[in-house]
Amino acid sequence: MRNRNFYILLITGSLCLFDSHAQGGFNQISLKVLKRISLKDIGKENLQMDVNPVDTILYLASPETNSIFSINPLTGKQLSVIHNIPEPKRISYIRKQDELFVSTATTKCFFYNGKSLNRTHKVQVMSPSDAVLYDSTNDQIYVGYQDGVKRISPIRHKLTGFIPLYQEPKSIVYDAGKNRLYVNNSNAYSTSVIDLDAFRVAIEWETDEPLINDMALDTAGERLFLASKEKAEIISINTKTGRRTIFSVPTSINRMHIDSKSRLLYLISENAILIYHVGFSKFIQVLSTKIEGRMVSSFLSPELRLLVIAREPPSKVKIELIVYQIEKN
Repeated sequence: MRNRNFYILLITGSLCLFDSHAQGGFNQISLKVLKRISLKDIGKENLQMDVNPVDTILYLASPETNSIFSINPLTGKQLSVIHNIPEPKRISYIRKQDELFVSTATTKCFFYNGKSLNRTHKVQVMSPSDAVLYDSTNDQIYVGYQDGVKRISPIRHKLTGFIPLYQEPKSIVYDAGKNRLYVNNSNAYSTSVIDLDAFRVAIEWETDEPLINDMALDTAGERLFLASKEKAEIISINTKTGRRTIFSVPTSINRMHIDSKSRLLYLISENAILIYHVGFSKFIQVLSTKIEGRMVSSFLSPELRLLVIAREPPSKVKIELIVYQIEKN
């Protein structure tokens, strides 16, 4: 086992649920339901989303139905759909090219036009792929494959490099201040830190338990947030020192998002939305609200101030999207 190079600080205590209730001296946050959208012919498992914020188009990739859908989240209108994509895994909107990049369970990744959803290019990655990150700063795409991370140029639509990890990444985030990638190898209980200047793994942080796939980076606070898959705990790693802090939350977490500008951490469980303000020394819960039915996926767009929850209603008839407007009172 590799040497662990961080310290552990456990924060305990009771954090109760307060329905849509703000605490402390921060601006109150509220979630206003803008739209409820019933989805037909779309699978409920491993549903992934991304958004075109310029044209307000929400994209949904459904591995169960081998399809990608585009929807206006404000009106609920379905714009277009493409079928026969072999198990699309993740989807990322590339604003500069107005294209979608899609990883799949095959050995190929695909580019699609952001409006028509017509396929424009394919890239051979030689193995099934999953996690996707678009680095808009350097205009690069990073995609996780069975043994590491591959880099793809969205301009040339070609593979330009790879970094072996000997494990399959489940999520990737980019730290612009340090020019790093953080790669969550959740099945291997580890997080790899990739130095992009050297284009190699610089360090690896291990955990003693499995993690959910999502990560969230607080760039200003130099902290990377991870969530335990088995416990109701959030793990905060100082990206400068490697020091680790654990704090308890009211329920186990399935999805996680962050609005770095307002420093709000969104924690989504199967039946609740929790929002925390992540100050430099405190984690303060500012909102909690229930989700009726079972959450199957979620997506946050800080730019549009939208939170989208895909849920399986109690009737289990079809999937429903709940589109929330994030309001600061």
